[in-house]
Amino acid sequence: MGGAAIERFDDELQPVLDNIADPNTVETAIREVTLKVKIKPKERGYAKIDIVCTSKLAGSESYNTNIYIGADVNGRAEAYEHNPEQLKFQFTYRQSEKNDAEQPDNITSFKRSTENDK
Repeated sequence: MGGAAIERFDDELQPVLDNIADPNTVETAIREVTLKVKIKPKERGYAKIDIVCTSKLAGSESYNTNIYIGADVNGRAEAYEHNPEQLKFQFTYRQSEKNDAEQPDNITSFKRSTENDK
């Protein structure tokens, strides 16, 4: 057989090991590698051998989430993972006082206190 059975087994074992390491699969599910050797005699002193190796992997873990359903401008249904009605806030961190001149009038700047201010 020239090592064909071992080669086929190794080819099926690697996907099983990858499936076990995959965090998206059921961790404790049973995986299976099956090595099947079929022998079909042609006559008493001669036979054909067929080597088949298969594997069964664990399925993916289920993932649950919520969606918001709305419509686009053409009335076609759309799904959103985040609520499209929720207001969006933009937070930025000023790295220098130079940005004070760029601030709108409705924003008040607060300066950090230092040891000298106490």
